[in-house]
Amino acid sequence: MIKLQQTGDPKSARRIHCMGILFSSLILMTMFETFGDAADAVLPGSSTVSDPTINSPADPAAAAVNNPPLATGTEPLNPDPNANPSQLSPGADDKTKLPEPDDYSTSPFTEYGEFNQSHDEESDALFFQFGRFFGLSLGLGIQAVDGNRGLLWQGGFPLVDFKVHYWFDLNLALNMSFYTVNHFFVTGSGQTNVSMFKAGLDLKYYFNTKNLSAAISFASPYILGGVGSYNKAEYAPTVGSAPTSLSSVGVALGGGLEFTLFPKKTYLEVEGKFNYVPFYDSGSSIYAAAGIPNLNGNFWTVTTSLLLTW
Repeated sequence: MIKLQQTGDPKSARRIHCMGILFSSLILMTMFETFGDAADAVLPGSSTVSDPTINSPADPAAAAVNNPPLATGTEPLNPDPNANPSQLSPGADDKTKLPEPDDYSTSPFTEYGEFNQSHDEESDALFFQFGRFFGLSLGLGIQAVDGNRGLLWQGGFPLVDFKVHYWFDLNLALNMSFYTVNHFFVTGSGQTNVSMFKAGLDLKYYFNTKNLSAAISFASPYILGGVGSYNKAEYAPTVGSAPTSLSSVGVALGGGLEFTLFPKKTYLEVEGKFNYVPFYDSGSSIYAAAGIPNLNGNFWTVTTSLLLTW
């Protein structure tokens, strides 16, 4: 423009000025249209439609295919139509968020245990309520001898019996028993005194009398078996010889009745035993002249004792 003004051509200067104004207007219009399209694409509720098939209400199925729902993070991208529904939507059936059900199936872990059965628990409760733990008894009795030794020996009364008792439960008990008794026999050389002593252990089993008659339940019957050490010492005072002593291990079997005087405190016990004791002199024929070929024989005891328990 400066050059035109310098040349002095006013018409050419006006034409160039009008063309500049028109060109600037076109540029501004183009910029406004570009900014308007960008705003319609970003702002919600825009009326600009880029694809008429997306929002077409005439075909909902096509709209569902063309506009699938947004993923929530729990659905698989490509679900299998034959898959388990819990696999398609794991959030709806998540067992890790549910409480574990009670498992009543048997296994070595559920079966094992000291108090896992109701029967054992009931037995223990009854034992602690009605049972006994320890006891001491003192009694008197008699001992008889059979066989050839019984033909020779006499006496056997009184037998003094002492026991220590321990109960495992209502039906099973262990006794530590001691007794002493004196016998004698007479030969041509005079009288010989015999003193016997026994120490042993007996295992006792009480019968369950819950469904029996009242009389049997009151008697509380039991059986027992045990082993012990038996010692006998013979002394002939008229001869003046030293006492001779023999010892042997024997077996005892028996039974008895236990009557309640004061529950869990005092009882009256009546007991009978068979004792097999193979003494060394059982085959001796020293008294064959008196018609006794040997000294074979068994020992029978009957005792009555007063039992105190705790």
